[in-house]
Amino acid sequence: MARRDSAVKQHILTTTVAMISEYGPTKIRVADVARRADVGVPTIYYHFDSRSKLLAEAQVVRYEEFFRPARELMDAMEAALAAEDKGTFDEAVDRYLSLVWAPHVIGGTYELDVMLECSVDPVVSEEILDATRRQHQRWVAIVARAQQRRWFGPSVDGDVLTSLFWSASVGQLVVKNSVYRKLAPEALVALFRAIMDF
Repeated sequence: MARRDSAVKQHILTTTVAMISEYGPTKIRVADVARRADVGVPTIYYHFDSRSKLLAEAQVVRYEEFFRPARELMDAMEAALAAEDKGTFDEAVDRYLSLVWAPHVIGGTYELDVMLECSVDPVVSEEILDATRRQHQRWVAIVARAQQRRWFGPSVDGDVLTSLFWSASVGQLVVKNSVYRKLAPEALVALFRAIMDF
């Protein structure tokens, strides 16, 4: 029975994530999720205490899905550093920079838009803040290790570089309706390549 409960809960979450991608979190009603998931409304409340908890868990799942490719590229950077493979490292950094500012495959949504959307709920926001801190710390460590191997210029400060990166990322949200949005990804990737001396 526990396995079935787990499968039903996962199905409800998957359905909710898809609906958030389509309509945004504010337009989601429990009855609509139940209809789409082909379950009863009481089943949703059996697994989730409230609409807020359903949406919060779905947003965390959505955030994890959207940022999985970025984490995998960070894993590749760390593996390349351990193997002392600069070519693979440079390729992973380049792909990471391009990925963060590119439209994601799920509904053409920008990853940073997902981050902003998820940050509205206080419970979700705290989880995302923790994930962001961990990602920031990983970037600082990656830059420091790359500097030790002299793969980045000696003047590159990992904390400053990571802060610039995140600031540029947030800037993408601010200019999302601007013509600069289309130009920014390529320009930002070129800027970070120049800063990192590769």
